[in-house]
Amino acid sequence: MNPLPEALALPDPGGSEISALSRIATLAAADLTPQGFEQNYLNPGRPVLIQGAIPAETDWTLDYLTAVLGDTPLPIQDHGKSHQGQDKRQWQGTGSGVDSVVMPFRDYAAALGDRTAHAQDWYMGKCALDQTPLGQAPEFAQIEHRLGMKAPVTPWSFWMGPGGHVTHLHYDCMDGVLMQFHGAKRVILFPPSQLYNLYPFSLLKQLIHGPKLRAGHSRVYPDQPDFAQFPRLQEALNHRYDVLLQRGDALYIPAGWWHEVIALGDDVTCSVNRFWHVYPWARGLRSWSKWRVHLGSILAIPHLLKELMAALVSGDRAQKLHQWRLKL
Repeated sequence: MNPLPEALALPDPGGSEISALSRIATLAAADLTPQGFEQNYLNPGRPVLIQGAIPAETDWTLDYLTAVLGDTPLPIQDHGKSHQGQDKRQWQGTGSGVDSVVMPFRDYAAALGDRTAHAQDWYMGKCALDQTPLGQAPEFAQIEHRLGMKAPVTPWSFWMGPGGHVTHLHYDCMDGVLMQFHGAKRVILFPPSQLYNLYPFSLLKQLIHGPKLRAGHSRVYPDQPDFAQFPRLQEALNHRYDVLLQRGDALYIPAGWWHEVIALGDDVTCSVNRFWHVYPWARGLRSWSKWRVHLGSILAIPHLLKELMAALVSGDRAQKLHQWRLKL
């Protein structure tokens, strides 16, 4: 693969420096008002890093979470180390399309502690917190008050895993906010205008494979560009932004904005996110990226129905149905 162009060269992923040439808007939480957020970021669909969105004393360490969540069963995505670096065109699943197993949080914490989770790249993702003791954390109400966002689509969801885990390049059809509760992450962003320069999986792929290979996921590695196979990626890299998301920060990611999220360090990282309907409505209505994901979801219905029938007749019906629901 060709090396990253010098102008876009990044620091050691374990470091904390981000090039001034590739920063997005940054705002202190104390300076954030619902009116200012709506005018400057929500209406135009412009991402912003909000520093100090979570109180400095809040730190969701592994010990703290084990004490709070205990034996709460939560889904674990088993990515496997071989997944990373493979030609994505050979992937059988990505994102929430990766098969998951349910285990008590205490067991997952033990796997993180003895580094089994690091070795196997086990990641706890898309875990709804509304039915857990963390669902009413005051930090959620605080950020919602500061943003003034309307019409949530999902509950606050939990994302936790070992340092080094990568949530690969994709975009969502809803507005999202990602909050960092422990550790740090590097987020690579591209605007919606780069949709086809980032080589998304085709709608035909989603028709054939269902939600395992969604049309909102990219076939390229932004940190390992292969210009021979993906020549338009060179243009996309001219529109790349890099964000360091540290504990206490929140990142607003508008619908259609591509993002790859890399867990930094060698320990454990913990984030929480939530999705909202796109507002104002006109921004969503004129977004082809958004409609493309919805069309992919419609094309995936036959595959989902087939998987549902298989789950209903399975000997492990409860587990299979839970896995099926996570893919919706």
